[in-house]
Amino acid sequence: MTPTFPPEVVGAVQALAGAVLLTFLKPALENRDTVGSRSFTAFTVGAAVWIFAYAAGNLTGDYTLSMLAWNFVMLGAASTAASWFLLSLEVTDRITLARRVVPIIVAVVGITQLVAFTNPLHHLFMQPESYIEGKFLHIEFGIGFWVHYTLTYLLTLLAVGVFLIESIRTTGIRRRQALLFLLATVPVVSADLLTFFTDIFDPYNITPFGYLITAGFLGLVLFKGRFLDIMPVARRTAMAEMNDAMVVVDDESRVVDANQRARAIFDVGDDYVGMAATDFFSPMTAATVADVIDETGADSEITVDMDGTDRHFSVTVTPVGSSTSRGSVILLHDITERKQRESTLETQNERLDKFASVVSHDLRNPLGIAKTYLDFAEETGESDDFEATREALERMDTMIDELLTMARAEASVEDTEPLELTALASDAWQTAQTDGASLELDVGDTTVVGDRELLQNIFENLFRNAVDHNPPPITVRIGELDATAEGFYIEDDGSGIPEEDREEIFEHGYTTDEDGTGFGLSIVQEFLAAHEWDVTVTESSDGGARFEIYTDP
Repeated sequence: MTPTFPPEVVGAVQALAGAVLLTFLKPALENRDTVGSRSFTAFTVGAAVWIFAYAAGNLTGDYTLSMLAWNFVMLGAASTAASWFLLSLEVTDRITLARRVVPIIVAVVGITQLVAFTNPLHHLFMQPESYIEGKFLHIEFGIGFWVHYTLTYLLTLLAVGVFLIESIRTTGIRRRQALLFLLATVPVVSADLLTFFTDIFDPYNITPFGYLITAGFLGLVLFKGRFLDIMPVARRTAMAEMNDAMVVVDDESRVVDANQRARAIFDVGDDYVGMAATDFFSPMTAATVADVIDETGADSEITVDMDGTDRHFSVTVTPVGSSTSRGSVILLHDITERKQRESTLETQNERLDKFASVVSHDLRNPLGIAKTYLDFAEETGESDDFEATREALERMDTMIDELLTMARAEASVEDTEPLELTALASDAWQTAQTDGASLELDVGDTTVVGDRELLQNIFENLFRNAVDHNPPPITVRIGELDATAEGFYIEDDGSGIPEEDREEIFEHGYTTDEDGTGFGLSIVQEFLAAHEWDVTVTESSDGGARFEIYTDP
């Protein structure tokens, strides 16, 4: 077939295609430490050698030089197919497999090229019947060439399969990269098949022109798919299978990649690529997000309110990318349970300190008094000394009982039930020492949910507090809080509690009664906290003390 275009024009356009491909060496070399950069570099060089060799064949009319150019065509084709396959393995996190097959591929490529360059000795690649007509080399291919051709297509098809699987099983930037790599294969393969199995473009090989289209897809994968720029450190083993949330953002604080854990925590769908980091981390304030991203290379801890519940995260931010375009990998490890354990441990340690105080100080005083009066009683036999000893021992017995009661507040309330407030208060009134006092109930059929024993102890302690700190007669009233708060109050018509003392009365050991233990109101507060309730002290309508108990907001 007579060529439509002069071979010099075709050769020049082919050389231009090779030059275009070589421009991709710059980002590859700038990111030479990035996984995939070496195989991408090898692919670019191999494809350029392939194309330049075709161009040289169209520009020379010498048989020997044309045959030599064809040797480089086969070298470029083999290198391109091999590096494309390795690239597919590396960018889909099959690094170990890639390293294992490298020696095999290098050996196969080396052997085929040795056979190709020694073709004049055996003619396995190109038969002696090959001839040159004008500037066009007409080749009769031998069995060696078709083995070589089959191997290159086998590697190419394997790469296509790897990219296809990756595009199906991943999302976001990973899927975009895989699809672009997949599409980049189509123009070259199509052009090559049209060249070898049809005579439409005879005598020219249009594969180099296919590379011009492929170069467009490679540009997209580099700049839109962020390949080599922010190489997804978020690989499948590091992202999809990890329990921690990992998010990759670019230099403009846009999300490039995120694993399933991150998308689940922050309730983000699959359409997250390109989303602003402030939108992705929407439960966080914009200022918090900015602080997190700015803490490059540092570890920090943040607390995020998610649906009314505080979640705690340790945050590690690692810079990634090239010298011209930087991004960050943000790793968030959920430490909520650890924080809760630390809080529980802190509470337990505080309680142990209280117990140690009671044992070392509060119990020692009445014990010392009992010993002293016992010595007096042995010497004098006076009944007053025995009575003083008995009172000291009874005080110790009370303190031990209250100490054991406080220990019950260590565990969270788990066994709860609905309890009628009227019945609960009446039972507590019967067991508390309330001589000289009366109870008024104005709660109707109001119910509360909690631990019966702990709640009854709360009522008993508040009833005794009113009776012990006020002379008879005294009236204790229980009623519901107004509509602005959910809860109830317990108040009396006694002398009340001075405003400056209202915070201190709940402190462990605080008492204004020399015979008191200082545990009663401390126990009340601990038991209420165990129910996630709160209490405030104010003045009753009669000037006495009023304890308002309500759900902790």
